[in-house]
Amino acid sequence: MTPVTFDDVAGAYDTFVGRWTRAFPARLTIQAATPSALTIRFHPQGTSSGSDLRLTSGAVTYHVTVDAVTGRVRNQRE
Repeated sequence: MTPVTFDDVAGAYDTFVGRWTRAFPARLTIQAATPSALTIRFHPQGTSSGSDLRLTSGAVTYHVTVDAVTGRVRNQRE
């Protein structure tokens, strides 16, 4: 299982693979439908914990969803 955790307060994300944390640009904001949506777990068999996020940078916003059954990530510019 590979978890990805987004920390909107610290402005960083962590993959827990090799235990590294990467900062994202200061102008990027992430809004999650629920607090648990900030952590996405991808499982070896292709499933995931699912997620529903909005990423905004300036005037550009993307709606990003992760399907829990297939693990597929989709994004749509709003």
